[in-house]
Amino acid sequence: AITLTASLTESVSCAGDSDAVISGEAEGGAGDYTFSLTPNFSETASDLYFDGLAAGLYTVYAQDANGCTAQSIAISVANPQQLSVTVAGGQSNILDATCADSADGQIVVLTLGGAGTQASMEFSTDGVNYAPGNVLYVQGGTYTIYAMDVNGCIGQSTVEYTVGAPEPIVIDASVTDILCFGDQNGMVSFNADGGNGGLTFSFNEGESSDVTLFGDLLPGDYVILATDVEDCQAEVVATVGDATELIASASSEDVTCFGDTNGSVEIAGAGGTNLYEYSADGTDFGSSPIYIDLTPGIYTYYVQDSNGCQASIEATINEPDEMTVTGTITNDTGAGDGALDIDVAGGNGGNMFAWSGPDAFTSADEDLTGIVAGEYTVTITDMNGCSVEGTFGVPVGIEELGFLSSLSVSPNPSNGAFQLEWAGAQGQDLEVSIFDGQGRMVNSQVFVNQTGSNRVTMDLTGVANGVYQLQVRAGLMINQLQLLKQ
Repeated sequence: AITLTASLTESVSCAGDSDAVISGEAEGGAGDYTFSLTPNFSETASDLYFDGLAAGLYTVYAQDANGCTAQSIAISVANPQQLSVTVAGGQSNILDATCADSADGQIVVLTLGGAGTQASMEFSTDGVNYAPGNVLYVQGGTYTIYAMDVNGCIGQSTVEYTVGAPEPIVIDASVTDILCFGDQNGMVSFNADGGNGGLTFSFNEGESSDVTLFGDLLPGDYVILATDVEDCQAEVVATVGDATELIASASSEDVTCFGDTNGSVEIAGAGGTNLYEYSADGTDFGSSPIYIDLTPGIYTYYVQDSNGCQASIEATINEPDEMTVTGTITNDTGAGDGALDIDVAGGNGGNMFAWSGPDAFTSADEDLTGIVAGEYTVTITDMNGCSVEGTFGVPVGIEELGFLSSLSVSPNPSNGAFQLEWAGAQGQDLEVSIFDGQGRMVNSQVFVNQTGSNRVTMDLTGVANGVYQLQVRAGLMINQLQLLKQ
């Protein structure tokens, strides 16, 4: 005879699941056994092991190789009690959150059914993240409450529960940026609402107050912190922007020649705010950046942008040195061997020369040699077209003799009055003449020569400062000195 032993070895885990197991063994009989949960053996197994069973009443049947059968007593598979979830005291017993973003709202969860005790269960408000403890601390919001027992069975509340919270504190800030680079005139104003009322504000970590307007600010970030009566807080960062630096630049054209008034300056602006205007005095501004007909000197110009911000720049108008010409004259001895050696100062360089003289004489050389006595005029023109003219007289040479035992002038240099003193050449009258650098006579006097020392005054007050030649003549004899009037 077949002896059949079968029992429930694993119960249904959660209400409605199909995970129970019935197992056991058979003895006696002949050969191998076939097992089934139906008397007609419509579905069989070679081992006495049946899993995936839902709640219900089951009988195990066994059959050996000879067709002999046996059956077990009825085995009951129970359905565990459904895990239900509620809130202790219901909606009215839920504690609201203090602040809009604080997780201090409180829900106390109660469970019924499931496996294990409530203390062994874990709880969740999203059905994903579970943790022990039936007191849940949450932010304001609407929640479905979940519980999971020791078997992993999950139950959830049939209604949603609401945790109240104040409206979030919202700060609305308005910023006025810096007007001109380097200024300290930024401004931040703001207002706020929400929270639990009684808002006070801290600006950039300052003392708490109800002030909502701050001015005279430098560029940068400023933190506004709002706090309500429950110490709920919100903050925003207000950024005061800086202005782009306004930069002025200038390009200048120098005057062409000494004494000209044809210099020019062109001003440009960069940075700041577009639409520039320009001024030569910082007061009267216009749209033209070009200034013309300028004399040499240093000028200050101003650029102003559309915000009224200003920048200045200096521009220098230069002029070449005044062109001057001086000459060294070599007398003509009557053989056409005179010479003129000139020195030119000032101007812009690159000089060209145009000489004219006796008998339709012309030359483009700087210095002249092998010339006859007479008056010569040179026009010197530099690379910019600036010019100067000089006239020089080349005399017929007279033998120079040191016929005076002494000859002196004092003071030399002088501002106009010279004392001429000499000795020697007794009995001869002296002709004293003064010539400028171009060989032109500017003063001539005749003095009676006395025995011994002689002293006379020569007055050059009315002539220009410069170097002059003093010539003392007695008949065919000549002495010369150089005078400097300054």
